[in-house]
Amino acid sequence: MRKYLIFLTAIAIQIVAILGEVCDESNPIAKTKSGDVRGAVLKSRKGRPFAAFRGIPYAQPPVGDLRFKPPKEIDKWKGVRNATEDGPICIQQDFLFDRDPQIEGSEDCLYLNVYTPKGLCLHGKKSGRLLPVLFFIHYGGFLSGNSRSDIIGPDFLLDNDVVLVTFNYRLGIMGFFTTYDDESPGNWAFKDQVAALKWVQNNIHYFGGSNKRITIAGASAGAGSVHHFLLSPAAKGLFQSAITLSGSALALWAKPMSREMFAVTNVTALTVGCSFPDTKGMVECLRKIPARDLVNAVNVFRQFIKSEPLTPYFPAIEEKSARNPEPNPSPRIFRR
Repeated sequence: MRKYLIFLTAIAIQIVAILGEVCDESNPIAKTKSGDVRGAVLKSRKGRPFAAFRGIPYAQPPVGDLRFKPPKEIDKWKGVRNATEDGPICIQQDFLFDRDPQIEGSEDCLYLNVYTPKGLCLHGKKSGRLLPVLFFIHYGGFLSGNSRSDIIGPDFLLDNDVVLVTFNYRLGIMGFFTTYDDESPGNWAFKDQVAALKWVQNNIHYFGGSNKRITIAGASAGAGSVHHFLLSPAAKGLFQSAITLSGSALALWAKPMSREMFAVTNVTALTVGCSFPDTKGMVECLRKIPARDLVNAVNVFRQFIKSEPLTPYFPAIEEKSARNPEPNPSPRIFRR
């Protein structure tokens, strides 16, 4: 009898291993390449349940020595990381929608959200039909905005069979400061967006999404970003279709600029006490300045652009070099 019970127990263990572990559907857990994440169950507009994973890091915090550098792959974590709340928004002053904006947000802001209707027991499962993915880039003129779930949420889309990904990326001076050389080529916001796309390529199947059916979409500055990726090889192979909503890479606020804008770099450095004869010393100094002081430095330009609420920090035309072998955007496209 005892041998028989041992035999049945072994069979039961095998069945569980084949079918997947038993999990609490009100407490969904998903794998990622960096570690497991715990989400929450929400309901769509029509009452359809879906799993929401919010505040998943897709890169290391771009702080200290990582400021004004390409996003670095996130370190792996042990155990199950809580992903039930939005991550911090990127530090910003919202001149677009506020006449007297306060500085808000954090420099540690490279987080994304994944919303999926593909079952609630997701841990490690890849079986079944994988769903199309919508990767949405938020608006805000490259100086403000975020992907908080109460602003860019899943309530309507998750009535349908689609996996939605939203995320934050660096803004303003943090996203576009450049010295127009190898010390700080710029376009950190675009590089964040590519890093988030690569994360989706490597992880979205764990959430029931297909990395062969990714649509990138955006509104305003987000649409400008989408257009950049249609024109540039930086995101080649990372998406299959695109939607642009009220934005273009050729708009005055989105078109990459060359060294004629270096005066903005010099004035910014002078404003915070980092005026150096060489760009290496300038960037090293700027990495030590408190983030709030850097964001506040934009106000020195307000006397010149009171009627135009856009940022003086634009996308830059990067030069190809040994330290920057894959410039983004491509200078061949935007060179005057």
